[in-house]
Amino acid sequence: MNNKWIIFLCFLLVLGCSSKKPEKDPFFDQWRTLAKESLGHSPSPSLKKVEIEKGLKLASPPTTKKASPALPTFPVSLKMRDTDIKAIIQALAKAARQNIILSSNLAGKINVNIEKVPWNQAFEALLKANGLTYTWEGNIIRVMSKEDFARDLAIEEIKTQKEAQEEAKKQISPLITQVIKINFADANSLQKVLSSLLTKDKEEKSRGSIVVDSHTNSLVIQATEEDLQKIIKMIGVLDKPTDQIHLKAYIVEATRKVARDLGIQWGGKWFSQINNKDQIGIQGPIGSDSGDAFGTGRSGNSFGFNFPTGQVTGSSVSTLGAGLNVLIGNPAENILEMQLSALEAEGKINILSSPSLTTMDNHMAFTENGQKVPYVTYEDGDKEVKFEDAVLRLEMTPHVINEDYLKMEIKVKKDEVDFSEEKKVDGNPTIYKKETQTSLIVGNGETIVISGLSKQTLQDSISGIPGLKDIPGLGYLFKGDSKSKKMEEILIFITPTILKRKSELAKEVSPTLSPEDLEQLKPTHDPRAQKWLAESKKYLQEKNYKEALRTAYLALSLDPGLVEAYLNAAQAYLAQAKPQKALKECNKALILAPSWPSAYNVKGEVLEKLGYPQEALKFYQKGCALEDDSACENHKRLFYQLTG
Repeated sequence: MNNKWIIFLCFLLVLGCSSKKPEKDPFFDQWRTLAKESLGHSPSPSLKKVEIEKGLKLASPPTTKKASPALPTFPVSLKMRDTDIKAIIQALAKAARQNIILSSNLAGKINVNIEKVPWNQAFEALLKANGLTYTWEGNIIRVMSKEDFARDLAIEEIKTQKEAQEEAKKQISPLITQVIKINFADANSLQKVLSSLLTKDKEEKSRGSIVVDSHTNSLVIQATEEDLQKIIKMIGVLDKPTDQIHLKAYIVEATRKVARDLGIQWGGKWFSQINNKDQIGIQGPIGSDSGDAFGTGRSGNSFGFNFPTGQVTGSSVSTLGAGLNVLIGNPAENILEMQLSALEAEGKINILSSPSLTTMDNHMAFTENGQKVPYVTYEDGDKEVKFEDAVLRLEMTPHVINEDYLKMEIKVKKDEVDFSEEKKVDGNPTIYKKETQTSLIVGNGETIVISGLSKQTLQDSISGIPGLKDIPGLGYLFKGDSKSKKMEEILIFITPTILKRKSELAKEVSPTLSPEDLEQLKPTHDPRAQKWLAESKKYLQEKNYKEALRTAYLALSLDPGLVEAYLNAAQAYLAQAKPQKALKECNKALILAPSWPSAYNVKGEVLEKLGYPQEALKFYQKGCALEDDSACENHKRLFYQLTG
């Protein structure tokens, strides 16, 4: 009987010690699916069209004479006696199909007897024998006498003298002063460019000046009237507003396991080319840590870069990751913020910072958080406490290539403080500093995920029964040693979005349709459309967005005036991270039914995803005024988010 109880208790003990199978996390499953569907890619080359504006013609440099066309060289035979020279030259020109002009004072008759002589030799010998010469006027040969040639030289001399007189007038022409306000460009940079347009005198010194007035951001220009006209036209071309870019970033701290589960950590060195071509050109990394060569690779179907890492060893803290792992794609355009917040609520990640910045094209934006670490120095026997920054700093410099692509210059600085006794110097903690930078090309609205900034913490601890664990020789029976290793990784999510100009945004937010387009939205009231509309609603609730779209468009094929079908399609597109398509369907719904409450809520959600929170707030407000509860909730949330 006792044996049975012992076996039963042992069974329970084994059962309790067995490891539980980890539960499946739907967030990570969705991340893996999104990572597989996120494709990094390089932009296709395009030919840039450059138009020359007539009004911007500058002073022409000295022209160099173009090389004359070559004379024909095919063989010719010609026998003529007592023939007019004009007729012979015209016969040669006709044989060569060459346009030719003869001077009016050519006269005389000659004899010609040539057999299979190159055309150019026959032509030039004929002219020399009769005291004639020729010149090219474009593709036309002009034959003239010595008198004609002398007259041409005289005309050229007159032209040269006239040009010299015009140049002399410029040297003595009065200077005009003009103050021009610069609205968008940097006045100092513009001053350097425009100074090259001023006329130079004989000593190669500029006539006039361009001075910057920093108080009004204006240029004070003193120049001749001709130079001033050129400068004003050039200012009109250069002083234009540049694109602005909205940069949304999340700086997240997670364990190595969570980072791997998110699908953004790739191990080893993997060199890969696709179609025998590098997909994206990269510069980097730089820093104090050493590493092997770096290359490009693929993680799932996402395109990534694996920058090798070095290691700084230590008994307490080892720092991994002077390199970067970069994933480019659209891993969670529609749900990134929601999922990161949910993971933080579950204690799986820690969002260190979530800056939202807007900067101009080619201007650097940065975010920085950290601490000031005190350290003690002694100078001439005096003790002084100083502070050293230990920060995580993210610098981003966007450059707009076109409406679809940006070039991003990214620099990450990560400092780590080691307070362990083994690493202290004169009682001061050690700070590990890492700096990594890279440049890459990313699509407008795509998300860049950066990892590789890691920290490994090793901890030794001794636990036991107080008093007994310190007994010499027997203390080991009452104490135990434990070692732990913890890996932490910093993940950085960056989503750059090119902000559209106000005129472009107005067209998207409040579009107009042609009479032909409006005719296509005319309702038919076909009762069969309601069946497919109901199916679309059901699939939308089940989150089967592909079928929701298919059935919504089936309903619209039967009744193009079905407002709810357009809204179902918009919500399905939005859930699939296709806000541009969703916006088009919302616009159709609102044109058909300007007072449909839920349409304003859906359009507000679409505009918010497109990066236009102020416009989204207006549509939430309209929907709330029409008593749509979801619009009221969204309006309240976004209002507090924007006002802090």
